[in-house]
Amino acid sequence: THANHLPRSIQAFERQGLAVVPAPMGHVGRGEATLFSFLPSYNALWRSSTAFYELWGNLAQDLLDWRMAVFADKPGVTRAN
Repeated sequence: THANHLPRSIQAFERQGLAVVPAPMGHVGRGEATLFSFLPSYNALWRSSTAFYELWGNLAQDLLDWRMAVFADKPGVTRAN
């Protein structure tokens, strides 16, 4: 899976009881820093949006986990509703 969402993927598969062997791909490396590295760019915007996407995904998963922990004893409460 992509390196950006590997931690979230590992948690999801382990939550289902599966053994996980992480094999990330698509690492985004840091290039050599130049004067232009500090100016706004499309690449920097893409990296930021990817990071925020994963942040929101992790937050949503944490909220689902909390909901399941708090309301687990309530009839009819599942991950889907």
